[in-house]
Parts: sequence; structure tokens; C-alpha cells
Amino acid sequence: MKNLKYMMFGFVFLLAVGIVSAGWFGGITGNVVDYTIMADIEDKCSDEDGGIFSNSSGVVTRYLSWGRTKTYSDVCSKSKKSLKEYYCNTRGKLKSKRISCGDSGCVDGACKSEAICIDADNKVTNTFGKEFADRCSDNVWKDYFCNSDGTVNITRTTCSAGCDNNIKGCIGVCSGDTDVANDVDIPGMVLVGNMTKLDECVLGKNRVQQYKCVGDKTRSAGIGLCSSGKVCRDSSDGAYCEVTAGTSDVATVADDVATVSDDVATVSDTVATQVTTISTLEGQVAALQVALCSLDGSFAFC
Repeated sequence: MKNLKYMMFGFVFLLAVGIVSAGWFGGITGNVVDYTIMADIEDKCSDEDGGIFSNSSGVVTRYLSWGRTKTYSDVCSKSKKSLKEYYCNTRGKLKSKRISCGDSGCVDGACKSEAICIDADNKVTNTFGKEFADRCSDNVWKDYFCNSDGTVNITRTTCSAGCDNNIKGCIGVCSGDTDVANDVDIPGMVLVGNMTKLDECVLGKNRVQQYKCVGDKTRSAGIGLCSSGKVCRDSSDGAYCEVTAGTSDVATVADDVATVSDDVATVSDTVATQVTTISTLEGQVAALQVALCSLDGSFAFC
């Protein structure tokens, strides 16, 4: 009987502690938290560009358990030749795919639609940022240039008397110059052995690197600056300074205005001459009138 009392006392004590604890920590609400809702969204994702589109950069968001998220951006490879494209499959799972961008390359998380090629200062830079400098390789002169599609190309010239990086071409007897005066407005080149060395545009396309013959050697004739309103233009006959579009129109209008001004001046001179002639004739008529009146004063003008 005594043991039964102790058991009843213990039960009442534990019940009281439970009630007090519930009141102390916010009360009994009767609500049930279903944590399976949070677990259900694990591995769900959304794709910013809506699928596999290599020509546009996108971000995929992955929804994790307990309300957490993680993002994945489309990214170019270190070589810039391929793209890692993130996307969501039909089951809402995060996936990625490696895509080759070909010669156009990858920039800022997307494959470029066209290749980029820059030809300046005796070197060519391609889409991937790689530089190809014109140079000698043994007795071969390598000259890089851009194709119309933005890819890089090269011409190789075998030099019979050696190759020199200082003159940027083959060593040979310099036998002629098409622009002896080294006028930047005229295309020019020198003849070196069995090949030509063209004047070329350098330093931002507003200067012309010119060459000349000194004895039988090829030497630099200096770098000429294009005048205002002109830019350097490479051609098959050598580089030269050319009037830019727009400047040419202004120059044409200026020439027209000058021509009209000359015409006006000519007309003014003609009118002035005619006025002088008329004044002379008027003086002669007046003198005749005076003479006639002295002979016979019956004339109406006397």
C-alpha cells in the first residue's frame, strides 16, 4: 500500500513538471510540424535560360532541404574552347553538359556565334586571347593574318638569303622602292630579292611603318603619322593614310563652297568692269552734249 502511494506521488509529480515545462517554453499549441515538406523539395531546380542553350549564359538554382539553395552558372573552360552548361532534366534534377564551341570560342559563359580575330602591330590575337607574332623560323618568314570568318591564317615565305626579325622578313638585295618620297598618303613597298616588303599600319591604325632601300639593304624609313581625318589602311600595294568616311563628305562640301565662292568673285569682277564701262560711256555722252549745246542751244538737253 505504501509503495502504491509512492507510485501515485511520482506520477502526479511528473505530470506537473510536464505541464509547467509546456507553459514555460511557449505553451501547448496543438500544432504539428511536418518536416517531410522540407525534405520533399530536395534536388529540385530551376534554369534561368530554360534549357540547353550554348549561345546564352544562364544560372541554374538547386533547391536543397531545409530551405537552402545553391546556384550554378554556365562557365567556359580554361582553354575557352568549350562550355560547361548547367540545366534541369525532366525530373527536376540538376545536370551539366560539356559543349564544344569550335573556332568561335567561349566568352562569359556562352559560345560566341562568330570568331574574333584582331590583326595589329605585327601580331594576330584570336578569340581565345592567344597571340601569333609575325616572326622568322629558321629561313622561313611567318606572316599571320585574319580570315574573313575571324579565324587565324598564315603565309610562309622561304628566304634564300636568310630571315631577319628586325626587318620583319627575308634578307635580300633591296632593288626598288615604289614610294621613294615615303609619303604616308601613297601606298609603298620595297623589292627584296624575290619578294616584296609592304609598308604597314602600326600603333592603333593611325601610323604607317615605312621601309626604304639603303644601298642594297632594307631599312626602316620611320613611322609616319596620318593627318587629322585620316586613318591608316593596309592594301596589297602597301599601307597608306586614307580619308575616313564623313571627312571625305566634309571635304567635298568644302570644295563645292570654294568653287561657288570663286564663281561669285568672278561675277563680281565682271559686274564691276561693266559698271566702270557704263560710267565711262556716261561721261563721254555728257561731253558730247556740252559740245553740241555750245554750237546750237536749241537741243532739248541744253
